[in-house]
Amino acid sequence: MATWPCHDITRAATAILADDASKASLRNMAAEGAPPAAFAEFLAERCEPELSALVRAEFLEMPAGMIGLILSSWSEADRAGKSFELSSVSPAEPLQFARSRRVRLTLDYEADRAVISLSHVPGRHAGWYQPVPQAAVA
Repeated sequence: MATWPCHDITRAATAILADDASKASLRNMAAEGAPPAAFAEFLAERCEPELSALVRAEFLEMPAGMIGLILSSWSEADRAGKSFELSSVSPAEPLQFARSRRVRLTLDYEADRAVISLSHVPGRHAGWYQPVPQAAVA
């Protein structure tokens, strides 16, 4: 998540995750172990219409474990009454990230918040770690 739309996506997701009206639904999703597609859809439904499809696509391209870590880290911060931020960080070595199809997630716990930073080259993700689309499971 290192290009311009990625910054918009993480900014929108952070706002949704901080919204009091969204928190009850998010708490239920975290407690129930919601699948990555449900979390992506939750965010897509609540962001600006022009970002909706992009949010859905970007989160579903992410490794499934990362989506789970985002939701569980948000949940931890929420339980502690701390803020949570999702940010996009440009990879220091974009060519290496693209060649190796690397996606990096960094989690920092600070005194007053939890921050997850995502780095990747859009469209250059390995297929083996992506979640299975819901339609394929049904």
